[in-house]
Amino acid sequence: YQRRVNGAGGVFDLIWYNPEYYINPDTVDVPLDAVKNGEQNFAAFRSSWTDSNGLYAAIKGGNNQTTHGDLDIGSFMIDALGKRWLLDYGYEKYSNPGIFERNTNAKRWTYYGKRAEAHNTLVMNPSNSPDQDVFAGCEIDEFFVSGGGGYAVVYMTAAYKKYAKSVVRGMMVFDRKRQV
Repeated sequence: YQRRVNGAGGVFDLIWYNPEYYINPDTVDVPLDAVKNGEQNFAAFRSSWTDSNGLYAAIKGGNNQTTHGDLDIGSFMIDALGKRWLLDYGYEKYSNPGIFERNTNAKRWTYYGKRAEAHNTLVMNPSNSPDQDVFAGCEIDEFFVSGGGGYAVVYMTAAYKKYAKSVVRGMMVFDRKRQV
């Protein structure tokens, strides 16, 4: 299954392989569009589970204090036509000094990969200070699916209350999930 879906496997797949951990989209009824609220919440839209050229689009709410969390409320991702068109910078090394600090003045928020500017989200008044409220939490407030499309909305004001009175970001898929 790993080779079919991801095109490769690795040594850890041999060690920890357990078929119960994998969903086979050919045999399991899993929704193409879904919203998950909680610590790391998101909304995702998918045109197919098996078409490698299909559309996948997702938008994130979340809580900036979650484990491994970044200042990335409002970030989004789009895959289509077999390519990832928008992606995040990635992660920072866990060996970096202060990487596990989580308070407002923590060194963690000085690392590029932990800041909003490293993600597909808004940056307001750039400076050396954290670019989102480090204690903010924002859920997917609206989620709607109908036929060949749908939308999701995140009210992000809590993340940017220092900079703006109201911040809202949304994502919409339409035209039978061929456009975002």
